Amino acid sequence: PDISVKLTPRGGKPILERLARDILERDIEDTLVAMDSDYDDFRGRKIDDRRVLYSHGYSWENEVYASGNLERVYCTLCHCGIAPQEVRDQFEIDLAELDVTLKRATHADFYALCSGSSVLPRRAPGRVIASDPVSGKPSIVRTELIKLVGEARSKIKKPMTPHTGPPKDALRFCVGHVFAFAIRILIKAVASIHYGRLSVPPDHLRDVALLTFSDFLRSDAPHAVVQHHRAQSALI
Repeated sequence: PDISVKLTPRGGKPILERLARDILERDIEDTLVAMDSDYDDFRGRKIDDRRVLYSHGYSWENEVYASGNLERVYCTLCHCGIAPQEVRDQFEIDLAELDVTLKRATHADFYALCSGSSVLPRRAPGRVIASDPVSGKPSIVRTELIKLVGEARSKIKKPMTPHTGPPKDALRFCVGHVFAFAIRILIKAVASIHYGRLSVPPDHLRDVALLTFSDFLRSDAPHAVVQHHRAQSALI
């Protein structure tokens, strides 16, 4: 409460990284830089300083749609105070399945990015993620993924060795736009079972998730996302 913070958008990740390094080199004390982690944890690219704040997962989407906040989003959309136990159980099952669904695509994108390319389409996630015609749950469009992997391979001139292996937690490190697209499908699938047909425009889902995320961060939830941001804030 005794700290006043002015927020200023400066641009994408490359710009923010340059600003962060400049802050460290010039030892500027009253400026912070906040940015997405992307795959930096696995590429040895993280800037370790209290003035540089990173998202817990690949980007902010992986945080606002994390399991701890997802129940809050559901309750807001479906007008219930507390998520019923059967809804909580459904989310646990479906998120575990989604982690498996996204893992291979996330690994492919990680290795491609380490070599200067990419696989997952940031601006067109619907190209690789679709709603299963039977279950309504998010699924991978295998033909498109294979095609994108082939395109990425053709662009790679010199494969680079990553700092570590690929991320094991696909829900945390899947490309944010792709993850958000899959989560929207998942929420609609869960709602169709326990609430009814739900129309959720992407912008509305985003706004609801950001609104509930504020309460989530203030809660006593023993969730990794909450602990991550508390730890970063404590260093400021």
